[in-house]
Amino acid sequence: MSEKTIDELLDTTQYCYWLDESEPARDNPDRFRVCLVFEGEPGYRPTGGGDVEPWYWNRATCAYMNETKRGLTPDEVDRIVASSMFAR
Repeated sequence: MSEKTIDELLDTTQYCYWLDESEPARDNPDRFRVCLVFEGEPGYRPTGGGDVEPWYWNRATCAYMNETKRGLTPDEVDRIVASSMFAR
């Protein structure tokens, strides 16, 4: 995991939203824990922690947020996710 803080990564690194489908919402099995994946950074950062509740979205919401809010195509999202899998 990077030594950069989440704020540093958000300011300097391309990222996308990704759903951890191994963590469905307790009250809605079609929603999954939202994570941030940073280009070239190993792994992912789940939302929530401490006093902050995690986010849970369905697949359509995640795609919408990546496309509309982040301006990313599905191919760009795949590239960012793949870059995190092989980063050291």
